[in-house]
Formats: sequence, C-alpha cells, structure tokens
Amino acid sequence: MKHFNSPDDVQPYFSALPYEALLEARHENHAQVPDQMGIYFWFLCEEGFEKLSGKLPVIVRPPQSTFKIGDAYLVYYGHVGTDTNLKHVAYSNNLQYYFQSTIPHKQLECDLECYSLLSCFRKTVSGLLCDDILAGQEEVKAFFHDYFRIYYLAYEAASQEEAAAASRAVKKDFQHITRAIFSLNHSFGAIGHPTTEEFVYDADGFDVRFIIENRRFMAELNTISNLQQKFKFDYEAGRDLVEPRLFFEGKYRAVS
Repeated sequence: MKHFNSPDDVQPYFSALPYEALLEARHENHAQVPDQMGIYFWFLCEEGFEKLSGKLPVIVRPPQSTFKIGDAYLVYYGHVGTDTNLKHVAYSNNLQYYFQSTIPHKQLECDLECYSLLSCFRKTVSGLLCDDILAGQEEVKAFFHDYFRIYYLAYEAASQEEAAAASRAVKKDFQHITRAIFSLNHSFGAIGHPTTEEFVYDADGFDVRFIIENRRFMAELNTISNLQQKFKFDYEAGRDLVEPRLFFEGKYRAVS
C-alpha cells in the first residue's frame, strides 16, 4: 500500500514512473485495474489537447502545472471505494464507465437511464467532441482509446479493520497529491479542484474552464432535448441529470 508522508513525496513518485506504467483506456485493460479502493489518475497525451479543441473558440493547451509522464499530462484524478464497509470496497468497476462506452448491465442506448450512468468526466470529454453526447459515444470511445492513459494506486484491505485504515490512507494521500499539484503553480484558479470532477487547467484556468463548462452544458442540453423528442418525454424529463455550470470567483462571479 502506497503512503505519501507529505506533498513533497508526490512529484518524485510520479517523475520516476515509466510511461509503461500507464494503461491505455481500452476495455481489455480494465481487468488490470485492481479490484481495491484506490486513487485513479487520468493522463492525456499531448496530441489529444488540440483534438479536444475543435469545437472551442480556444485551443486547450497541455497544463504546465501538473505531472507529466512521457508525452502524457495529468488532467483528472479522484478516489474510489473509500467506504469502510468491505462490501463496498470493490468500486474500481466504476472506472469501466470511463474506459469504454459499454454500460455493465446493458449496451449503450439513447435513454435517460443510460445517460444517468455516464460520469461527469466522460460527459465533459464527450461535450468537447460531440454536439450530442449519447449519439457520439463511439467517437468518444475511440478518443479514450487513442489519447487517454490511466494510472491506479491500489490500497489493499482484507478485513474490516484494514478497510478502515486503507480508507484513511486514501483520503490522506489524496490531500497530499492535491497540495503537491497546487504547489506547482501559485496562481489561484490554475487547477480544477478534483472533488468537483474537473480538468486540471493551466494558468488561464478561469477563462478556459468557463469555456469548457459552457460547451459541456450546451451539449448536455442538446442531448436531453433530442431524447425528449425521440421518446416523447415531458419537457422536464432528464433535466436533473444535466451537470450545472460552475462559475468561479475572480473574473466570473461564483454561481451554480
């Protein structure tokens, strides 16, 4: 089980990781993610940033204030399985929603149940690539395969006591990782806060984040509208599944 004693331990750990330690975001690689609680890290290959910018008025640049392994930059991270009940420790299967466009219990199809299973992260990436998030999932799947890489830190737990200890370790290490990334750039707002499931941004964080949030929001509204028309849903059906836009203190007043 990995433990970081302080934020100072984090960057050397990632600097020493070989590129081969990162998994391609392919369905067959999902089985290699340990079925244990842990912290996951999404890295985006440099070529992918420009491809994510096709529907934006700006080019999304690789963030300079983040961890880099080979040509891949850390853009997103979070933790799973930190419930201390052993029955709920095996949450790494949630990553399957990121890896590919097949929902475990059914094939992806255009209905609200399926839409609700897409993660905020996948919705954001989908909105940058497609005008209709659900209709474009094959394109999104191909993009994940080609440009995203994942790294997973697993924390073992074989008993209830170990599960509680592992949960505390994950949360503590997560704090150290967050502080380590923030320490790379002293400009407020240069990085998306991980608990709100956002991308890691460069020093232009406010402007770029505002544009990306709006693009994702509009794509989601378009997707829900298409679903409503296709299935004759009521106007309000599915609108509670749309992630809110986040505006931040600084250049933009904070509202949600």
